[in-house]
Amino acid sequence: MEKVIIIRYSEIYLKGKNRGFFERAFETNLRRAIDGFDAELIKNSGRYLVQNFPEDQTEEIIEKLKKVFGLHTLSLAYETSSDMDSIFEAAKLQARTEGTFKVESHRGDKKYPLTSVEISKTLGGLLLDNAKGGLKVDVHNPSFTIRVDIRENGKALVFGEFIEGANGMPVGTAGKGLLLLSGGIDSPVAGHMMAKRGMKIDCLHFHSYPYTNMQAKEKVVDLAKILSEYTCGTNLYTVKVTHIQEAIHEKCKADLMITLLRRFMYRIAERHALRIGAQCLITGESLGQVASQTIEGMTSSNSVV
Repeated sequence: MEKVIIIRYSEIYLKGKNRGFFERAFETNLRRAIDGFDAELIKNSGRYLVQNFPEDQTEEIIEKLKKVFGLHTLSLAYETSSDMDSIFEAAKLQARTEGTFKVESHRGDKKYPLTSVEISKTLGGLLLDNAKGGLKVDVHNPSFTIRVDIRENGKALVFGEFIEGANGMPVGTAGKGLLLLSGGIDSPVAGHMMAKRGMKIDCLHFHSYPYTNMQAKEKVVDLAKILSEYTCGTNLYTVKVTHIQEAIHEKCKADLMITLLRRFMYRIAERHALRIGAQCLITGESLGQVASQTIEGMTSSNSVV
């Protein structure tokens, strides 16, 4: 019997002949997430198993995996032989000593001598006998569930909970974008949303030091680090636009300063995007969010790209 982590993907199931491309990207991202841990990742009939990991690193590994886009759910399970005695021993470790429960079974191996219903009935009876009155069956509203998955390789996976993952599509399957990252919340959220649809993200930040302090820049660095946990790593580029801001202030009308500075930023961002092979610019703009985010202001900025 061995403790394993079961990984299931989500939207990749909807893909056709190119599913392999998405599976390979997903697997690469999973390996990146557990890199640094003493663990092994294997593919097993449309799902993945993390094996041979130190038990004291379990929670840390799960937290890393939960941030991988494309991952639907994961479960901490016991992998054991598919005979009923071995399944029962694993189920005892998942079961509570009192309360209500039910057993759900799935047969990946259709040659297994018991049907799914028979597996559930047999295992449920063994658990009831072992509990000596401390457990009751409730198939409609149980306080916990024991799940059994009979695999084709003669093994069984026994687990309790489904832990929700990040869902979406694997990063790296939908091109590359350049995120204009400010110190607010909107732009990192925009980057997170695009990465969830499979886009690889790099970040570009404009600063006007000494008119903006270094703490503001450090905040952006911290945001990029948090974002990189979901984007399989990201590069952060910074550009100083103080000289542009000063020139606009000196030669242009005050009410045009923000719009003109934004247009310069977009021009610089486009050049940098072309340099690094990015296919689009990503911003956290939201119509009416702040005074400068009018449709006229946004259209004026976008028109220079």
